Amino acid sequence: MEKFDWSKDEYFDFEGKYLALGKRDLHNSKIVRSRINNKLKRNVTGAKMPIWATLGWQDNSPFRLKGHITFSGVGNFKEGQYDKLTQREIQDIKVISDISGKKKIKERFINLDHVDFELPNKIPTNEIPKLRLTLFLKDKEGALVYLMVKNQNDTDGTNAFARHILCDSVENHSRNKDRRHYAIEVPFHCTTSHDEAQDAIELNKAESNNLSFTIKIITFVKKDKTKKLKQLLGIVSKRLTKHQSSTAINDIIYDSVGEDKYRLLKFIDDPQHDQWIYTHEKGSYNLGGRFEKIESPDDINGSHKTLLLIHGAISNTIGSFHDIWQRKKDDQPSHLQQLIRSGQYQQILSFEYPTLSADANDDVDKMIEFLGDVTFKGNPIDIVTSSRGGFTAWALVTDPIVKDKLPVNKVLSFSSGATQYLDAGKTPVGLLFSILKQLTFGSAAKLITTILSEVVDFSKENFKGLKMMEPNSELINELLNREVNNPDLRYTVVASDWVRFLISKDHGWISVLTKSGMDLIIKGILGIKHDFVIGCDQQVLTPKVQESNKEIVKIHSTHGKYMQDDYSLYRPASANNHKIIDTQALITAN
Repeated sequence: MEKFDWSKDEYFDFEGKYLALGKRDLHNSKIVRSRINNKLKRNVTGAKMPIWATLGWQDNSPFRLKGHITFSGVGNFKEGQYDKLTQREIQDIKVISDISGKKKIKERFINLDHVDFELPNKIPTNEIPKLRLTLFLKDKEGALVYLMVKNQNDTDGTNAFARHILCDSVENHSRNKDRRHYAIEVPFHCTTSHDEAQDAIELNKAESNNLSFTIKIITFVKKDKTKKLKQLLGIVSKRLTKHQSSTAINDIIYDSVGEDKYRLLKFIDDPQHDQWIYTHEKGSYNLGGRFEKIESPDDINGSHKTLLLIHGAISNTIGSFHDIWQRKKDDQPSHLQQLIRSGQYQQILSFEYPTLSADANDDVDKMIEFLGDVTFKGNPIDIVTSSRGGFTAWALVTDPIVKDKLPVNKVLSFSSGATQYLDAGKTPVGLLFSILKQLTFGSAAKLITTILSEVVDFSKENFKGLKMMEPNSELINELLNREVNNPDLRYTVVASDWVRFLISKDHGWISVLTKSGMDLIIKGILGIKHDFVIGCDQQVLTPKVQESNKEIVKIHSTHGKYMQDDYSLYRPASANNHKIIDTQALITAN
């Protein structure tokens, strides 16, 4: 481990604008010093270097602070020494990059716990100073960069939060991509509060938040030579499907990503499929009933009273609907089983789609394909949807192509809408992916790791699905301006707003994220009211339904947790005056 102390250590010919990170004892060699200078001045590439990165301010101003910083000299290949968060990240990298063997993945770190960034007492949420990390890479080397935030007493990082950093820019030098630049917002070492009037973060410098902040850099040998995004994601999708099929305990779900993800599932409730245990890397679910992939339209009954589920962004049926699929107790049926056994529905379907490579119009086309000659004319279905799935619901209730084939009676939409992260630049998009990765698991989470580590020139323009999800996108405006197919359509929106007193119900990463003040940064992106992913002003948007048929249910919740038992609260509420809302009961409401 290396150390730089601003009170006594000298910079190495960098005009005080950045620090060289690496083996500091080698800097005294004239040959090495010359080699470093040439490297930084972009005169050479590929030479063996005692430095692996530089750190300074993004605006290139003098990097003169108080305190000291510690960092890796060379790096660590020994996986047994990694904290649990880093172990999880590396496991994802191994799967998506098909890496095996020793010394192909290296961990480096930069600890910021003893640095005084000399911040003002109040900072506008959109003006937080940023560090610039410039990372030197070899040819065919990939990198994953994140800020690990954890409680100081969480020694093994069990409940740490990874704020992933998208590559800000890449410099082409010679024939290789020689270095990557990352913009990292400085962390707060003290407690924070929000000045809503000025949309600013107030720093309570006399009160420590007892958090630790470490920039983690995971570099790895890339196996894939392709530079084209579509080809890369196709390769990774096949690996994820192979990994899932080799590790699955049973065939409850077919967990895949990419264009192969399109499928229509049917809920099965019979004694043979009464109970299943589904285990994944973050836990397990005791599920009541199961879903099976529909292989033919003959498996769909257009005369049955039907509920259609549509999951959220970068997720799947179990990711979005496990709270109504799992049993509350071993001897009690799941909510989905209750819906079938009570006779409220005779058929429950679930539509699965790719988030990144397709948009809502594509989803409608695929649904028509799945239905074949089946029609629900005269027997309108109900829809329950979450997050990005709301756009698919919008398309289904407004597209005249499905007016007779798939009429809709009512829609219950949880936290659907565009996300302002996509309008705010690469740093906020990295934060969005970090939160989505916490909210999902399996192949979906590993797909996010692929984007963060492999896509060095990220642009939402390259992702059709993400492009649709930005506020005021062309497709959103089109869907909102269409007439609905059923003039009597009933539409219920559940708008979720997270508030700090929910911390008593939250554990792990949400508590850490909040203590760090990142929830206040998110307010500056999404607005004062949000659920960590979508602002409430976006969640309340609906197609052109009659006002008398539209209902907005306001709750306090985290994105994706709104169907969880004993979690969501009626809004407005306070820590001393709140009431739990049974959101699952909204599904059965007529």
